[in-house]
Amino acid sequence: MAGEVLVRPGQSLQLSGFHDKLYNLADHNIYLPITAFTLKSLTKFMEAGSTMKKVKLESKVRVVDLFWLPDERYMEIWEWCQGRDNFLCFAAGDDSYIKHWFKHFQWFLDLEDFEDNWVTIRETDVLLQKRYHAQPFEFEPAFCHMKYLEVLMKSGSKSGADSRSEVDMKVAEASALLLQAKSLFNNLQSKFVQGSSSGRSRGGFGGQGHGLGAPFQPGNGGGPSAPVCLVCARKRHMVPRCSFNRFTVMRPIRV
Repeated sequence: MAGEVLVRPGQSLQLSGFHDKLYNLADHNIYLPITAFTLKSLTKFMEAGSTMKKVKLESKVRVVDLFWLPDERYMEIWEWCQGRDNFLCFAAGDDSYIKHWFKHFQWFLDLEDFEDNWVTIRETDVLLQKRYHAQPFEFEPAFCHMKYLEVLMKSGSKSGADSRSEVDMKVAEASALLLQAKSLFNNLQSKFVQGSSSGRSRGGFGGQGHGLGAPFQPGNGGGPSAPVCLVCARKRHMVPRCSFNRFTVMRPIRV
């Protein structure tokens, strides 16, 4: 039969495309969590997308209700990795849009102790994705770093495993690092605005994007999207692990 694919014994079946209802959600600017792109969720779209419960938008258009999707705030690492890869294949937009998300995901993969810090990474990732959906912004490692510290500070203040004094110490330290990161980020923004060309044009989101194909590189590589310490400007580590982040006299650090 036309459209059928050959599946050999022991071979896993991979989806060759995405359901029209998923594209319909994206066309109407509905926020799509990463959990919508796991193989399990995509398979459900293919099997029952046409009969799923619908909700009516203000424009009177009816779209699929996503109430059944797993909550992204509690997703596991494998769900994030699987959803990330499929999302990049689904992403529609100009080249800069797709590169934004490739750099976004790679930035998190380059963090130290990825698995140990998964809860903080997951919360920061969701926060940045929702912020981008509300108002698109250019990818900036320093901005990701700043938001990561904010989440780290908040999670530290809520922790009940440590004593009150230890929590206060962690919150105070994270607060100081966050203020320092914000100051440095604002300086970077200021320099970028001053040095940017006034005639620079940006592409639209009309083109159809495709996954970049290049494999993600987990670990602490020194690639262009690798985290950069906002104190010493070195790659491979962030402010909390910087050996220069505790000094009494603020002097320029020469690397």
